[in-house]
Amino acid sequence: MNYKLDPSLTIPYPTQLKNHFKAAILNGEFKDKAILPDYEFLNKTYGFTEDMVRRAYNELIREGYAKRIKKTGVFVYHTFNVHHMIGKMIPILDEIHNQGYEATLDDLLIEIVKSDEELNLRFGFKESQDLIHSIRLFKADGIAVLWMDAYYPYVYFNQLDEKTLIGKSIYPQLLKESGCIASSVEKNLSAVLLNQKQADLFDLRKGSPGGLITGSTKDQNNNVIEVFSDIIPADRLRFIIK
Repeated sequence: MNYKLDPSLTIPYPTQLKNHFKAAILNGEFKDKAILPDYEFLNKTYGFTEDMVRRAYNELIREGYAKRIKKTGVFVYHTFNVHHMIGKMIPILDEIHNQGYEATLDDLLIEIVKSDEELNLRFGFKESQDLIHSIRLFKADGIAVLWMDAYYPYVYFNQLDEKTLIGKSIYPQLLKESGCIASSVEKNLSAVLLNQKQADLFDLRKGSPGGLITGSTKDQNNNVIEVFSDIIPADRLRFIIK
């Protein structure tokens, strides 16, 4: 791991160090429940003061990436950090895997539909277009963590049979078939209470808190390639609804 701090940045050293640890956690270098280096090691090896390391760890803990166990140490405590997951710049299956879990998905629905007035507006279409409509449930170690309802322009799949998308991440297929790369995302996050159907999918009680994420993804040419609505159960993503 690279712990190098940059004095030219306006970012305080503890925050820079925290960012290094966060990156290492997200890329899988530190797995969930792994113990992080102690103060003495970081002081002797890199010259970091105990105060700087303590402040870096405190930031990591506040952001939900670690927890401190008294007289034992600081441990990774990173159960599906919501802010990173919903960035959606890499396939969700890969993101779950990168966080140290076995990633699987259930395809609840994959079909070809015609865009309606609302979808035409969100995609910027002048007239109705064929879309691939998918509803998927993503799991980590067999536990449902994210429900996604998404639409994609069928033209970008070169008339690919939609059934071939079962069990596969969509972004790599878009790249393979049309050269589209997910480059930016616009999203809105709001608090919701799960209805009975949603609660059943997540094996939770009706009325359990969750996050609703709606938005769209654009490719490198600023074309909308995805319109989505995601449901995230609050308890599994350590996401506090305020």
